Amino acid sequence: MSEYRIGFAQKLSETSESMIEEGLNSEDAQRAVLYISCVSCEIALKAALEKAGKTVPDIRRKSHNLSSLLKEVCSCTVLCEVTKNKLNRVRATDIRGVVVDSNFANATVGQLLEAEENGASKFPNEIRYGEVLKHFPAPVMSKLSIIVVAWVRLHWSDIQA
Repeated sequence: MSEYRIGFAQKLSETSESMIEEGLNSEDAQRAVLYISCVSCEIALKAALEKAGKTVPDIRRKSHNLSSLLKEVCSCTVLCEVTKNKLNRVRATDIRGVVVDSNFANATVGQLLEAEENGASKFPNEIRYGEVLKHFPAPVMSKLSIIVVAWVRLHWSDIQA
């Protein structure tokens, strides 16, 4: 049995979508969507690392650091069609450049998962607690979680450490 479950990450992502549909009329609602979206990304990235062959103790050392988890996933390899009908094993760095929301110049998976490095509230504590919340909009982070889960599912059978 796996420690990190992609199905759970997907349910969290779907929950964030449902919350957005209900409305983000308060800062608490925005915080909740942001938090659940980040947890979804964390679990999806950890599930990918476990599936790739990383040990649970090694994965746990990354804690909740989304940037560190992304870097670790990018060090893995996946199968990619490099020419017509020709699959090659390549670094999983393509996840970084996936555009999450074209309304923002910097809303790629890489930029959003590394938002803390550019001054965003730190996950999880500064999103859960504190007076000032500084981050990308909650709907963008919800879309991020959908994309990260989908990417992990796409490469579920071929990701390797």
